[in-house]
Amino acid sequence: MKERLRPLKALRALRYARQVANWPDVFRAYLRNRDVQRLVLRSGVRWQAHGNVPLMGLFNEVWRHDCYRLRQAPLAGEATVIDIGANVGVFAVLVATELRARRVYAFEPSPQAADDLAANVAANKLEDKVFIRRMAVAGSRDTRAFAVTESQVMNRIVASGEANKQAVLVPTTTLEAIFRDEGIEWCDFLKVDCEGSEYEIVLTAPDWVLRRVGRIALEWHRVKGHGPWEIAERLRRTDFKVEVDERPGAWLGYIFATGVA
Repeated sequence: MKERLRPLKALRALRYARQVANWPDVFRAYLRNRDVQRLVLRSGVRWQAHGNVPLMGLFNEVWRHDCYRLRQAPLAGEATVIDIGANVGVFAVLVATELRARRVYAFEPSPQAADDLAANVAANKLEDKVFIRRMAVAGSRDTRAFAVTESQVMNRIVASGEANKQAVLVPTTTLEAIFRDEGIEWCDFLKVDCEGSEYEIVLTAPDWVLRRVGRIALEWHRVKGHGPWEIAERLRRTDFKVEVDERPGAWLGYIFATGVA
């Protein structure tokens, strides 16, 4: 049965025409409640994604809805950025192109997502700006089980007993090791979206590491025994000004922190 065209839905889909070059693809996908596997902006920035990755959803979240407040408070040019949970590179590519970051260290352990990330970095000629690290970030250097979802957006480190047939073993690193291994003296922006590992990342980071970060945008998740207040308090003790986005009953939200140094 042919889907009936709804005027309001069509108008919402047409919003992309001003910014997206392949907007007819987006328009058709939007009307069918699907997503695209290729997205090209009129600026020339482009992405691809395989399988069921919600590419438009990621673009909407990161850029149109500004979930990390990048456009609300733009970075200074030539910034150094650490992207934990880079996925297919929507954030990393936008930061390197639209916001002119000098270096983006993109950490992504999922094999499929990391492959798409590498393809998107190459397609946008950003190999000298975006440095891909195929590993997870956690509270220790180790090898951990990593559960991969079909959509690639809820991938997470799991205990060995929780691992299913989609799980893979991935190397992990820490925030401290990132600063040491990459020779980072100052990180202008730290983005963290890692489905629950944010607690061990932040709570195990030494003070000297956190004090070398200018801004943090972190997506927190409800994890047994943990809550966003732990991260907020840890950051406040390290002289950050912290805002917690926590809606009643929500299982995730954001923490925004700005260093006072």
